[in-house]
Formats: sequence, structure tokens, C-alpha cells
Amino acid sequence: RQSGILLALEKGEVPPQALYDEISRSVGRPVPSEAIDAALCSFLLDIPDDKLDMLLALRRRGFRLFMLSNTNPIMMGHMKNVVFRKHGLTVDDYFDRMFLSYEMGMAKPDPEIFEAMVLRTGIDPSRSLFIDDSPSNVETARALGFRTYLAAEHEDFRSLFDDCEPVG
Repeated sequence: RQSGILLALEKGEVPPQALYDEISRSVGRPVPSEAIDAALCSFLLDIPDDKLDMLLALRRRGFRLFMLSNTNPIMMGHMKNVVFRKHGLTVDDYFDRMFLSYEMGMAKPDPEIFEAMVLRTGIDPSRSLFIDDSPSNVETARALGFRTYLAAEHEDFRSLFDDCEPVG
């Protein structure tokens, strides 16, 4: 979980310029915003084609898919403009709706962000699967009644959906 200026950025409490200013102050000289953006985005993992294909296939089968992400406008811009555009699509082709920490003013694993998503979508947590790679996020979701799955890095979990049908 982030802390300090990065958590404030993820919660939308400060704009990217505050991060740029803080980093420049910390290193004692101006650092170009493009260099900071590139450094932040270098931490992002690419989403493998098989995972993107899985999302598209699930939507075609009638599943409602939501992204609940702790992120910031810098990194999300990269994800929207590069990662989710790999095949000429947009992020909206993969998800029904996105719930982004910096837009919502809250972050996982705090229960409030999960509760806001439930309220805004009308989903029933007991009939929804929450997949995440953070044990604390999975623990919070489970405590709120979600079915959960803790995904390992690079894991192929497509088989989770083999015998599932979308909720009507």
C-alpha cells in the first residue's frame, strides 16, 4: 500500500503537480514531469494478451466486469492509452465500469471503496467474484461478503470461469 504523497495522489487528494514538486524538492533540482511519469509507469506490469482476451470473452458471455483499482491519473493514463489499446480497443471494451481510487477519493483495502462500488453498481457481493493480488484487499472483500480469489503473479486463472454463468 502506498503512503505519503503517492497515497495522496492515489486518493485524488493532490494533483500530479504536487508529486512533481515533491520529487524536485527531494532531489534538490527540477526533475522533468515526463521523467517522473516514465519512472512511475515503469513499475506497471503489462497485461498479457491471454488476460485481455479472457476479459473480452467474459463480457461476450454476459458477465459484468468492473475494475476496482488503486491508481493515479499518471499511471491510469498510461494504462488507458497504451496497455488497453494494444488491439485497437479501449478500456471500455474490457470493463463495464471502472472504479479508480483517485477519482473516488478512497483506496483499497479500506471497506468504503468496496461499499461505494456495490452501491453504484447494485451488485450482490455474495454473487460476485473479487480477484486481486493483494491479500489485504482480498481479506477486506471477503469480510464484506464477496467471493474472492487471491491471484498469483502471472497465474492463468481462466479456469475459474469454466463452470460459471452470469447473474441475470
